[in-house]
Amino acid sequence: MKNLSQAILEARKRHEEEVAQRLLMRKKRQEQELHKLNQFPSSTEPTRAEAMAVQSANSLELYQNNLVSLKNNEFIPATSVLRSDAEANLTVEPEAPPNSNYTKLSNTINDQLKKQLTSSGFSVYVELYRQTIGRGKSGSWFRTREIQKACGFGSDNTVRKAFVELEASHLIKIEKNPRLGSPKGLFITTLSVEKALVKMTKKAQKSAAAKPTSALQHPRTKCFSTSAVSADPIYIKHVRHADDDETPSSSMPDSTQPENDDDDLRTKLIRELNHHGLTPNVTPGLISKISDADLSLIPYLLQHLDRTVKTTKVTNPAGLLRVWLSAFESWKPELEAAKNREEAEQQAIEAETVKNEQMMQWYEFVEQAVNEKRQSLPATELAQLQQAARSEISRSSPSTRHWDENTWTECIEEWVRNNLRKSVPTFEEWLDRDAGIEMQRL
Repeated sequence: MKNLSQAILEARKRHEEEVAQRLLMRKKRQEQELHKLNQFPSSTEPTRAEAMAVQSANSLELYQNNLVSLKNNEFIPATSVLRSDAEANLTVEPEAPPNSNYTKLSNTINDQLKKQLTSSGFSVYVELYRQTIGRGKSGSWFRTREIQKACGFGSDNTVRKAFVELEASHLIKIEKNPRLGSPKGLFITTLSVEKALVKMTKKAQKSAAAKPTSALQHPRTKCFSTSAVSADPIYIKHVRHADDDETPSSSMPDSTQPENDDDDLRTKLIRELNHHGLTPNVTPGLISKISDADLSLIPYLLQHLDRTVKTTKVTNPAGLLRVWLSAFESWKPELEAAKNREEAEQQAIEAETVKNEQMMQWYEFVEQAVNEKRQSLPATELAQLQQAARSEISRSSPSTRHWDENTWTECIEEWVRNNLRKSVPTFEEWLDRDAGIEMQRL
């Protein structure tokens, strides 16, 4: 055991000598280089000489630290000395805001507009914005290939698709060059982002509100009931794979066209069936076989016909419609189910609308009640609530020690109002109370 300890001490001593020798040789080389630099002074060399002197001082300091570690029986490999020297010369330089040659970009573009566009559309828009608004211009001439290279796309077709998307979103206006073969390309004007976002929001709301419901929607089947066709098997071949999930084209009577108020439902449906290709001398006979109670189901049958024509090769849509009307009783269960689904969805939408209106009324009621309670609070009770708010906020957020008095005032006021809201009836309680008042009135 004694021999092993002696061997360890000798190894450490040899290692210490090796490190000291390497550092001494490095110091000599650096002094020689520094001496050569001093013999040929220039305007740019002193910086290099100072760097060599700093590096030499760092090496000596590191050597002294290593000797202390060795005396404390801490083993340090020689490679760590070289690695520490390299790390000591590294400098971290953070990016600073540019003072020139930059483009101001509104936060609205990154926060809201980026979500509305595809990735390629957004890249093209930023490039157009940089070359127009960023350079103090509202518009400029652009070539498709130049935008492709600037955005790093593999094909100029991506740029063309982005142009269509941006123009449809009212973000740019494209004016073609009247001179054929002109190298200028297209003149593109960058439009207002705020107005474009307002138009996109209105369009999204309108499309969500006017989204049509499928009259014969069967999620897990792409084939309607073949029992509905009683004759002419050739028509089955054309419509067997009709996709009921496709968005139907409108087969209802067009409300935008002028209609005679004296016309009854049967007359309007006859006019609509003639519009789908049935001859006027055949339509009255077909529709006369359908009872008045079932006339409201015919528009759903027409919707299904429109989807079939759009998705399959139907050579004679009028003939197919004539066959379906002749077998109307076989279609009736499916048409009634489609009508019930549409009515249920409409009722759900109306119920949701009523609930949203009631929520707004309840919110106004809560704010009014909180304002009244806040104004009627005695000074002593208000002071106690403010003190409790300050204590609780201080415990929950360590950053409050940096707040100014205005921030404290706003947060304390909001805490007091939230505390007063706890005594206001909830939405369900408010509904029950209004229902009881209505029952008492009745």
